[in-house]
Amino acid sequence: MVYSYDRFSRTGSSAAQISHELLLQGVQVKAVTQDVDSTSPSGKFQQNLFFMFSQFDNELRKDKTITAMSDLIRKGYWLWTPPLGYINKKKYHKAVDWEIVIDNKGKLLKKAFKWKVQGTYSNAEIVRKLNLAGMKINEKRLHEIFKNPFYCGILISNMLPGEINLGKHEPLVSKEDFLTINSSDSPHPKTHKSDDVNLPLKRFIYCENCNTPLTGFLVKRKGLYYYKCRNKGCSCTKSAKQLHKTFKNALDNFQIDSKYKDVIKDVMTYVYDDITKELRENEKNVKKQITETKSKLDAIEERFAIGEITQDIYQKFKPKYDKELKELESQLGDSSISSSNFEIAIEKALKISSNLKEIWTSGDLIQKKKIQKLVFPSGLGYDKQNDKVQTKRVNSLFAVIPSISNDLNKIKNGEPINFDKFSARVTPAGFKPATLRAEI
Repeated sequence: MVYSYDRFSRTGSSAAQISHELLLQGVQVKAVTQDVDSTSPSGKFQQNLFFMFSQFDNELRKDKTITAMSDLIRKGYWLWTPPLGYINKKKYHKAVDWEIVIDNKGKLLKKAFKWKVQGTYSNAEIVRKLNLAGMKINEKRLHEIFKNPFYCGILISNMLPGEINLGKHEPLVSKEDFLTINSSDSPHPKTHKSDDVNLPLKRFIYCENCNTPLTGFLVKRKGLYYYKCRNKGCSCTKSAKQLHKTFKNALDNFQIDSKYKDVIKDVMTYVYDDITKELRENEKNVKKQITETKSKLDAIEERFAIGEITQDIYQKFKPKYDKELKELESQLGDSSISSSNFEIAIEKALKISSNLKEIWTSGDLIQKKKIQKLVFPSGLGYDKQNDKVQTKRVNSLFAVIPSISNDLNKIKNGEPINFDKFSARVTPAGFKPATLRAEI
């Protein structure tokens, strides 16, 4: 017994499978706020849709959170515990207010970078000098520090594979010295073209083992292209032809049958309207508060101008109202997407999804990259051991498609499906249960 189906699970089709297995054991999943008879075909269908709505809601929230975090990283804010040598003096504040500064260990590491770039000491000798100065560290850790771009003021994150962003913190070493230190460890004698139509996944796909974007090369005697991990000692190398095949198989999961297009569109629109209802209500309340605060500001300025209040009182309350107004306006931001824009986005996503693999296969390099970034905004990881690609994030518009398509494919001939529980937009005019069964 749960309050609502999203309290049971937010995993979509997986939740439907779990509830089905429980039902086989004589156990029903019941939601007290959503009256569904899970023993009937129509009830099972409704229950599965609720599970998918929950998954879609989760994906949208996740998408918004990751997008916000990515934007902060691009602006130079570090969102995690700073590495050795730095301390966050305001770690309990918002990330934009963090104060990441060099501590005493950082001052010693600054000397270590200087020794390294001068070539005066080996890593082992630098470790001994640091240990004598009271900083316990080993060669492996020191080697990792020398390779970490954070120390030269650059932010690199798995959330933004292949992207380089300037941090707001003070660097321990200059970019030039950092490159000098690492050029001797990771020589690149050959020059590579940044873009190659034969290697569209270059820098987009990364090694799952060491989180490093894959580069590519051509074996001229064979005329074959390969992807490989840039980390020295990593054995992640894969034929471009085979990796492209694996990637296209991944795209298959987000390709829909065109006959389900209208149904999926209506379900996604219904879900959007349902889960953004609270956002729209909050936006309305915030706008009302902004209007009230502006009125207070106007009133206090007018009273000060005509001499009803002193300058001390004016200076006491004006900053307060200014701060309130700024905070309220910041809450608006991108609090919601317009309904029309969302419908256009759904239409485009479904149009692309109905022919996804073919578009990528036949497209030029620019089109291939657009499709890759559209479906998998955070890139893809390649797991060489299991020979598969996987991602931490799928565009929310595409993420919901497999769940809905799978459930629609499972519907068999049987009792009419009751859509009374859902918005009229989920069931367009003239769309009857019998028609659904006939199409499927």
